[in-house]
Amino acid sequence: MKKSLFIIYFLLISGLGFGFYYFYHNKIVISNNNQIVQNKCLSENEIADYKINKKQNKVSTADIIISDKKNGQERYKFQIEIPIPNHYHPVELHKCGVYAARDFNYDYIKKITSPDDLPNYKIELWQYDYSGKGKSLVFLSGPISGSGFSSDFRVDSSEKSIVLIKSYLGKDDHALVIKDINTKEDILSVKLKDIVQKYPNVIGTIGLIKWTDDGRYFWADIFDGAYTKGFIRVDSKDWSYQILEMPNDMDIGITGPVNFNTGYVTLHPGVVWTGVVEVTQQISEQWLKEGKQSKMYLYNLFTKERILIVTTDKPLWEFNPKWISDTELQYELPTGEKKIYKIQ
Repeated sequence: MKKSLFIIYFLLISGLGFGFYYFYHNKIVISNNNQIVQNKCLSENEIADYKINKKQNKVSTADIIISDKKNGQERYKFQIEIPIPNHYHPVELHKCGVYAARDFNYDYIKKITSPDDLPNYKIELWQYDYSGKGKSLVFLSGPISGSGFSSDFRVDSSEKSIVLIKSYLGKDDHALVIKDINTKEDILSVKLKDIVQKYPNVIGTIGLIKWTDDGRYFWADIFDGAYTKGFIRVDSKDWSYQILEMPNDMDIGITGPVNFNTGYVTLHPGVVWTGVVEVTQQISEQWLKEGKQSKMYLYNLFTKERILIVTTDKPLWEFNPKWISDTELQYELPTGEKKIYKIQ
Protein backbone atom coordinates (compact mmCIF):
# COMPACT_ATOMS: atom_id res chain seq x y z
CA MET A 1 0.00 0.00 0.00
CA LYS A 2 2.81 2.39 0.92
CA LYS A 3 4.63 1.45 -2.28
CA SER A 4 1.55 2.30 -4.36
CA LEU A 5 1.10 5.64 -2.62
CA PHE A 6 4.77 6.43 -3.19
CA ILE A 7 4.45 5.69 -6.95
CA ILE A 8 1.33 7.89 -7.24
CA TYR A 9 3.03 10.69 -5.31
CA PHE A 10 6.16 10.41 -7.46
CA LEU A 11 4.14 10.54 -10.70
CA LEU A 12 2.16 13.54 -9.45
CA ILE A 13 5.28 15.51 -8.52
CA SER A 14 6.99 14.54 -11.80
CA GLY A 15 3.93 15.66 -13.77
CA LEU A 16 3.79 19.00 -12.01
CA GLY A 17 7.52 19.48 -12.53
CA PHE A 18 7.28 18.68 -16.24
CA GLY A 19 4.29 20.99 -16.57
CA PHE A 20 6.13 23.84 -14.91
CA TYR A 21 9.21 23.24 -17.11
CA TYR A 22 7.11 23.15 -20.29
CA PHE A 23 5.16 26.24 -19.24
CA TYR A 24 8.27 28.21 -18.38
CA HIS A 25 10.32 27.36 -21.45
CA ASN A 26 7.52 27.58 -24.02
CA LYS A 27 5.61 30.45 -22.43
CA ILE A 28 2.13 28.95 -22.64
CA VAL A 29 -0.69 31.41 -22.00
CA ILE A 30 -4.47 31.39 -22.15
CA SER A 31 -5.70 33.62 -24.96
CA ASN A 32 -8.87 35.71 -25.00
CA ASN A 33 -10.92 32.86 -26.48
CA ASN A 34 -9.70 30.48 -23.76
CA GLN A 35 -7.53 28.45 -26.11
CA ILE A 36 -4.09 27.42 -24.93
CA VAL A 37 -1.46 28.81 -27.28
CA GLN A 38 2.31 28.84 -27.45
CA ASN A 39 3.20 32.43 -28.13
CA LYS A 40 6.95 32.66 -28.05
CA CYS A 41 7.10 31.19 -31.56
CA LEU A 42 4.44 30.15 -34.04
CA SER A 43 3.56 26.48 -33.93
CA GLU A 44 3.46 24.35 -37.08
CA ASN A 45 -0.31 24.79 -37.38
CA GLU A 46 -0.29 28.59 -36.95
CA ILE A 47 0.17 31.46 -39.37
CA ALA A 48 0.49 35.19 -38.70
CA ASP A 49 -0.66 38.30 -40.52
CA TYR A 50 -1.00 41.98 -39.66
CA LYS A 51 -3.43 44.83 -40.14
CA ILE A 52 -2.40 48.50 -39.97
CA ASN A 53 -4.63 50.88 -38.01
CA LYS A 54 -3.89 54.42 -39.16
CA LYS A 55 -4.60 57.08 -36.55
CA GLN A 56 -4.64 60.88 -36.50
CA ASN A 57 -2.72 62.90 -33.90
CA LYS A 58 -1.25 59.83 -32.24
CA VAL A 59 0.92 56.88 -33.12
CA SER A 60 -0.67 54.29 -35.43
CA THR A 61 -0.81 50.63 -34.55
CA ALA A 62 -0.77 47.20 -36.15
CA ASP A 63 -2.80 44.18 -35.07
CA ILE A 64 -0.68 41.04 -35.21
CA ILE A 65 -3.18 38.26 -35.88
CA ILE A 66 -2.35 34.59 -35.28
CA SER A 67 -4.67 32.11 -37.00
CA ASP A 68 -5.10 28.40 -37.46
CA LYS A 69 -3.28 27.37 -40.64
CA LYS A 70 -5.90 24.80 -41.61
CA ASN A 71 -9.18 26.65 -41.16
CA GLY A 72 -7.99 30.27 -41.05
CA GLN A 73 -9.79 30.90 -37.74
CA GLU A 74 -8.23 33.58 -35.57
CA ARG A 75 -6.70 32.20 -32.39
CA TYR A 76 -5.48 35.39 -30.74
CA LYS A 77 -3.91 38.76 -31.54
CA PHE A 78 -1.87 41.54 -30.00
CA GLN A 79 -1.03 45.11 -30.95
CA ILE A 80 2.21 46.97 -31.63
CA GLU A 81 2.98 50.61 -32.45
CA ILE A 82 3.69 51.63 -36.05
CA PRO A 83 5.14 55.16 -36.40
CA ILE A 84 5.15 55.15 -40.23
CA PRO A 85 1.86 53.47 -41.28
CA ASN A 86 2.33 54.39 -44.97
CA HIS A 87 5.74 52.71 -45.18
CA TYR A 88 5.85 50.15 -48.01
CA HIS A 89 7.44 47.59 -45.66
CA PRO A 90 6.26 48.38 -42.11
CA VAL A 91 6.28 44.89 -40.54
CA GLU A 92 8.09 41.58 -41.02
CA LEU A 93 6.64 38.36 -39.63
CA HIS A 94 8.83 35.34 -38.94
CA LYS A 95 8.41 32.11 -37.03
CA CYS A 96 9.69 33.45 -33.74
CA GLY A 97 9.58 37.20 -34.18
CA VAL A 98 7.63 40.22 -35.35
CA TYR A 99 9.85 43.09 -36.50
CA ALA A 100 8.87 46.75 -36.87
CA ALA A 101 10.17 50.26 -36.27
CA ARG A 102 9.09 52.13 -33.13
CA ASP A 103 9.51 55.79 -32.25
CA PHE A 104 9.76 57.71 -28.99
CA ASN A 105 9.05 61.30 -27.90
CA TYR A 106 7.44 62.47 -31.14
CA ASP A 107 4.70 65.13 -30.98
CA TYR A 108 1.88 63.68 -33.11
CA ILE A 109 -0.35 66.71 -32.54
CA LYS A 110 2.06 69.47 -33.55
CA LYS A 111 4.01 67.18 -35.93
CA ILE A 112 7.19 69.10 -35.31
CA THR A 113 10.21 67.85 -37.26
CA SER A 114 12.88 70.26 -36.02
CA PRO A 115 15.72 68.52 -34.09
CA ASP A 116 15.93 71.56 -31.80
CA ASP A 117 12.31 71.11 -30.71
CA LEU A 118 12.54 67.33 -30.41
CA PRO A 119 15.93 66.64 -28.82
CA ASN A 120 14.82 63.29 -27.39
CA TYR A 121 13.07 61.97 -30.50
CA LYS A 122 14.38 58.62 -31.76
CA ILE A 123 13.41 55.63 -33.90
CA GLU A 124 14.44 52.05 -33.09
CA LEU A 125 13.93 48.66 -34.70
CA TRP A 126 12.04 46.37 -32.33
CA GLN A 127 11.56 42.62 -32.09
CA TYR A 128 8.40 41.14 -30.53
CA ASP A 129 7.71 37.52 -29.68
CA TYR A 130 4.21 36.12 -30.20
CA SER A 131 3.13 37.04 -26.68
CA GLY A 132 3.52 40.69 -27.66
CA LYS A 133 6.62 41.16 -25.52
CA GLY A 134 9.10 43.41 -27.31
CA LYS A 135 12.66 44.62 -27.07
CA SER A 136 14.84 47.11 -28.91
CA LEU A 137 17.26 45.65 -31.45
CA VAL A 138 18.86 48.58 -33.24
CA PHE A 139 18.90 52.35 -32.78
CA LEU A 140 17.97 53.69 -36.22
CA SER A 141 18.12 57.47 -35.87
CA GLY A 142 17.80 60.37 -33.47
CA PRO A 143 16.25 63.76 -34.19
CA ILE A 144 15.27 64.01 -37.85
CA SER A 145 18.63 64.99 -39.31
CA GLY A 146 19.36 62.28 -41.85
CA SER A 147 21.90 60.53 -39.65
CA GLY A 148 21.93 56.88 -38.65
CA PHE A 149 19.89 54.22 -40.48
CA SER A 150 16.76 54.49 -42.59
CA SER A 151 13.55 52.87 -41.35
CA ASP A 152 13.77 50.15 -44.02
CA PHE A 153 15.00 46.71 -42.93
CA ARG A 154 15.02 42.99 -43.75
CA VAL A 155 15.43 40.02 -41.40
CA ASP A 156 16.68 36.67 -42.70
CA SER A 157 14.49 33.58 -42.36
CA SER A 158 16.64 32.12 -39.56
CA GLU A 159 16.24 35.42 -37.64
CA LYS A 160 19.98 35.72 -37.08
CA SER A 161 20.74 38.87 -39.06
CA ILE A 162 19.22 42.25 -39.97
CA VAL A 163 19.85 44.14 -43.20
CA LEU A 164 19.81 47.96 -42.97
CA ILE A 165 20.58 51.04 -45.04
CA LYS A 166 22.99 53.50 -43.45
CA SER A 167 22.76 57.23 -44.20
CA TYR A 168 21.80 58.39 -47.72
CA LEU A 169 23.19 59.28 -51.15
CA GLY A 170 25.68 62.14 -50.94
CA LYS A 171 27.13 61.02 -47.61
CA ASP A 172 30.44 59.13 -47.40
CA ASP A 173 28.92 56.54 -45.06
CA HIS A 174 25.92 55.60 -47.28
CA ALA A 175 26.06 51.80 -47.12
CA LEU A 176 24.34 48.44 -47.02
CA VAL A 177 24.87 47.10 -43.50
CA ILE A 178 24.13 43.62 -42.13
CA LYS A 179 24.11 43.17 -38.35
CA ASP A 180 24.02 40.13 -36.10
CA ILE A 181 20.68 40.17 -34.23
CA ASN A 182 22.17 38.85 -31.00
CA THR A 183 25.50 40.69 -30.77
CA LYS A 184 24.36 43.81 -32.72
CA GLU A 185 27.81 43.81 -34.35
CA ASP A 186 28.27 44.53 -38.06
CA ILE A 187 28.67 41.39 -40.14
CA LEU A 188 29.11 43.29 -43.39
CA SER A 189 29.21 46.92 -44.51
CA VAL A 190 29.23 47.76 -48.23
CA LYS A 191 29.79 51.48 -48.80
CA LEU A 192 28.48 53.08 -51.97
CA LYS A 193 31.66 55.16 -52.38
CA ASP A 194 33.71 51.96 -52.54
CA ILE A 195 31.37 50.50 -55.16
CA VAL A 196 31.55 53.62 -57.33
CA GLN A 197 35.36 53.55 -57.32
CA LYS A 198 35.24 50.24 -59.20
CA TYR A 199 31.90 50.68 -60.98
CA PRO A 200 31.56 54.42 -61.79
CA ASN A 201 28.23 53.92 -63.59
CA VAL A 202 26.65 52.30 -60.52
CA ILE A 203 25.85 55.41 -58.53
CA GLY A 204 22.55 56.05 -56.80
CA THR A 205 20.64 55.21 -53.67
CA ILE A 206 20.89 51.79 -52.07
CA GLY A 207 17.56 49.97 -51.68
CA LEU A 208 16.69 46.70 -49.98
CA ILE A 209 14.95 43.94 -51.96
CA LYS A 210 14.84 40.41 -50.52
CA TRP A 211 16.48 37.16 -49.50
CA THR A 212 16.38 34.35 -52.05
CA ASP A 213 13.95 31.48 -51.47
CA ASP A 214 16.70 29.25 -50.04
CA GLY A 215 17.79 32.00 -47.64
CA ARG A 216 21.39 32.05 -48.88
CA TYR A 217 21.59 35.29 -50.85
CA PHE A 218 20.40 38.79 -50.11
CA TRP A 219 19.68 41.20 -52.96
CA ALA A 220 19.77 44.99 -52.87
CA ASP A 221 19.60 47.46 -55.74
CA ILE A 222 21.24 50.78 -56.52
CA PHE A 223 18.83 53.13 -58.23
CA ASP A 224 18.57 56.65 -59.56
CA GLY A 225 14.90 57.60 -59.45
CA ALA A 226 12.98 55.03 -61.49
CA TYR A 227 16.14 53.66 -63.10
CA THR A 228 18.14 50.74 -61.72
CA LYS A 229 21.91 51.14 -62.06
CA GLY A 230 22.98 47.82 -60.54
CA PHE A 231 22.51 45.24 -57.81
CA ILE A 232 24.36 44.02 -54.73
CA ARG A 233 24.14 40.27 -54.06
CA VAL A 234 25.41 39.12 -50.66
CA ASP A 235 26.30 35.46 -50.01
CA SER A 236 25.49 34.62 -46.38
CA LYS A 237 27.70 31.53 -46.56
CA ASP A 238 30.86 33.63 -46.25
CA TRP A 239 29.41 37.20 -46.34
CA SER A 240 31.10 37.99 -49.63
CA TYR A 241 29.25 40.13 -52.17
CA GLN A 242 29.00 40.83 -55.91
CA ILE A 243 28.19 44.04 -57.74
CA LEU A 244 26.00 43.23 -60.74
CA GLU A 245 26.05 46.17 -63.14
CA MET A 246 23.26 46.96 -65.55
CA PRO A 247 24.37 47.33 -69.20
CA ASN A 248 25.30 50.84 -70.27
CA ASP A 249 25.85 50.26 -73.99
CA MET A 250 22.21 50.79 -74.96
CA ASP A 251 19.43 53.25 -74.15
CA ILE A 252 18.24 51.44 -71.02
CA GLY A 253 14.91 52.64 -69.71
CA ILE A 254 12.68 50.87 -67.24
CA THR A 255 14.00 47.69 -65.57
CA GLY A 256 11.40 44.96 -65.13
CA PRO A 257 11.14 42.17 -62.56
CA VAL A 258 14.28 40.28 -61.55
CA ASN A 259 14.39 36.52 -61.14
CA PHE A 260 16.55 36.43 -58.03
CA ASN A 261 17.24 32.71 -58.34
CA THR A 262 18.62 32.84 -61.90
CA GLY A 263 19.77 36.45 -62.31
CA TYR A 264 17.54 37.22 -65.30
CA VAL A 265 15.94 40.68 -65.51
CA THR A 266 13.76 42.28 -68.18
CA LEU A 267 14.98 45.43 -69.93
CA HIS A 268 12.77 47.97 -71.70
CA PRO A 269 15.14 50.29 -73.64
CA GLY A 270 14.04 53.86 -74.03
CA VAL A 271 10.89 53.52 -71.96
CA VAL A 272 10.67 56.58 -69.74
CA TRP A 273 8.82 57.21 -66.50
CA THR A 274 7.73 60.82 -66.05
CA GLY A 275 5.16 60.49 -63.30
CA VAL A 276 2.85 62.80 -65.27
CA VAL A 277 0.22 61.22 -67.55
CA GLU A 278 0.06 64.18 -69.94
CA VAL A 279 3.83 64.27 -70.44
CA THR A 280 4.00 60.52 -71.01
CA GLN A 281 1.22 60.80 -73.58
CA GLN A 282 3.12 63.53 -75.44
CA ILE A 283 6.25 61.36 -75.57
CA SER A 284 4.16 58.43 -76.81
CA GLU A 285 2.68 60.52 -79.63
CA GLN A 286 6.11 61.78 -80.63
CA TRP A 287 7.47 58.22 -80.69
CA LEU A 288 4.57 57.16 -82.88
CA LYS A 289 5.35 59.90 -85.40
CA GLU A 290 9.01 58.90 -85.45
CA GLY A 291 8.15 55.23 -85.97
CA LYS A 292 9.92 54.11 -82.79
CA GLN A 293 9.21 50.65 -81.41
CA SER A 294 8.97 49.23 -77.91
CA LYS A 295 11.20 46.25 -77.17
CA MET A 296 11.72 43.91 -74.26
CA TYR A 297 14.95 42.04 -73.62
CA LEU A 298 15.99 39.42 -71.12
CA TYR A 299 19.37 40.16 -69.58
CA ASN A 300 21.37 37.83 -67.36
CA LEU A 301 23.21 39.76 -64.65
CA PHE A 302 25.76 36.96 -64.20
CA THR A 303 26.60 36.00 -67.79
CA LYS A 304 25.72 39.34 -69.50
CA GLU A 305 23.66 37.37 -72.03
CA ARG A 306 21.00 39.46 -73.76
CA ILE A 307 17.92 38.03 -75.53
CA LEU A 308 15.38 40.03 -77.54
CA ILE A 309 11.97 38.67 -76.51
CA VAL A 310 9.39 40.82 -78.28
CA THR A 311 8.94 44.00 -80.34
CA THR A 312 5.82 46.12 -80.86
CA ASP A 313 5.02 49.32 -82.72
CA LYS A 314 3.10 50.73 -79.73
CA PRO A 315 5.26 53.42 -78.08
CA LEU A 316 6.24 53.15 -74.40
CA TRP A 317 4.64 49.70 -74.04
CA GLU A 318 6.07 47.96 -70.96
CA PHE A 319 4.69 44.42 -71.65
CA ASN A 320 3.77 43.89 -67.95
CA PRO A 321 6.29 41.04 -67.49
CA LYS A 322 5.82 38.56 -64.65
CA TRP A 323 7.91 35.54 -63.65
CA ILE A 324 5.71 32.48 -63.20
CA SER A 325 8.69 30.13 -62.66
CA ASP A 326 12.48 30.30 -62.87
CA THR A 327 12.30 29.48 -66.58
CA GLU A 328 8.96 31.04 -67.62
CA LEU A 329 8.29 34.72 -68.19
CA GLN A 330 4.74 35.87 -68.88
CA TYR A 331 4.22 39.12 -70.79
CA GLU A 332 1.35 41.02 -72.39
CA LEU A 333 0.96 42.44 -75.91
CA PRO A 334 -0.86 45.73 -76.63
CA THR A 335 -3.84 43.64 -77.82
CA GLY A 336 -4.20 42.19 -74.33
CA GLU A 337 -2.93 38.77 -75.40
CA LYS A 338 -0.66 37.13 -72.84
CA LYS A 339 2.29 35.01 -73.90
CA ILE A 340 4.93 32.97 -72.13
CA TYR A 341 8.64 32.88 -73.00
CA LYS A 342 10.56 29.80 -71.81
CA ILE A 343 14.26 30.04 -71.12
CA GLN A 344 16.06 27.07 -72.64
